Amino acid sequence: MIRNSIEIEKMIVNFEFLDNEPIHNVITALNFAVDKIVFFGFDTDVKRHGDALACFLQKYCDVKEIEFIRIPRNMLREILEKMRTAVLIEKDAGNQVFFDLTGGDELPLVALGMLAAETELPMHVFNVEKGQLKELEEGAPAEISRAAVSRKVPFDVKMLIELREGRVNEKLHKTNKAIEDEKNQRELQSMISMFEKDAENWSERSAAFIGALTESEGGQYYLDYDKVSSNWRRKELRHFYNELLHCKLISETGAMYGNDWNCFTFASDFVRRTLSETGAVLELKTCLELRKLYGIAEPGVHVDWNGILDEDVDVINEVDVIAIDGYTPILVSCKCGNGVGLQALYELDTVAQKFGGRYARKILVSAKGMSRTDTRRAEEMGIEVRTI
Repeated sequence: MIRNSIEIEKMIVNFEFLDNEPIHNVITALNFAVDKIVFFGFDTDVKRHGDALACFLQKYCDVKEIEFIRIPRNMLREILEKMRTAVLIEKDAGNQVFFDLTGGDELPLVALGMLAAETELPMHVFNVEKGQLKELEEGAPAEISRAAVSRKVPFDVKMLIELREGRVNEKLHKTNKAIEDEKNQRELQSMISMFEKDAENWSERSAAFIGALTESEGGQYYLDYDKVSSNWRRKELRHFYNELLHCKLISETGAMYGNDWNCFTFASDFVRRTLSETGAVLELKTCLELRKLYGIAEPGVHVDWNGILDEDVDVINEVDVIAIDGYTPILVSCKCGNGVGLQALYELDTVAQKFGGRYARKILVSAKGMSRTDTRRAEEMGIEVRTI
């Protein structure tokens, strides 16, 4: 007689507390193949964040099952009883159970610790800033690092924003921020070289150049010196024009007529658009530098706050540069014009709180110096200031 037997697959189950810092809720699943995650959470937090968190874990971490168990506040006995019941269900099913103590409210974490001691189940915690796992029962046969398949899900800017329940609106991404193209990169390096020679005056010089242009047929432009108010400004404008010629960012198609104008074409639409946005070169320069340091950095990120695109009424911020160092977000504001101002500091701080959280680094890069008041306020807000 032939017998057919079906072996039930045992699951890796991770128990943890639903935390308001979302990276705490996903960091284990980003580093290990977990089949099921059970979150203990307060009712309001489950309602507010549960659906978005479950969507993220299924989309990026391939977690098969996500369960939320609501627990009361400030009632240790009731919390412990709910946790015990849930854990015993998984143990009785023969699943491998682990306790994740990364983040969480103090009382539920105490309950988890008590339950772990009672059931002799392994505990672990992640150091988010270092991306390091610490197992609290080292040498135990059921450590998660031994039981689960180790893997590292790439964590990028899009995931960062989605984890915090927003969306990157790619439709609004500007073409002059597309710096993956090799030709664009070469042209950008030429603009950066010009910028670095006189960063403090770049904004005024490039704005004066763009303001003196008149577009003609066939992609040609006329540089009209009569649009500049003084002889000194005209001299500066001619110098800027000659620098662009020297760097092959423009090509002259007509000689100067009566010292009044030049006719030329841009080397590419990328050059024209980048010069037309006075702060773009500083943003892209900063982005390239952060990519060298951390690998992941994106310029001109348009962030939709509630994750619902194309609404009639919506809240959208453009963040000049977002970089990621492991799991640490770095949000950067670049200022190229006159003064920084408190408004720029508040905007950076607000966006960093929403989409960076407790681990976010905030950097303001300025082509000009800042006032003492602005410098002091930046320091109070935890904003690092870098002056070119």
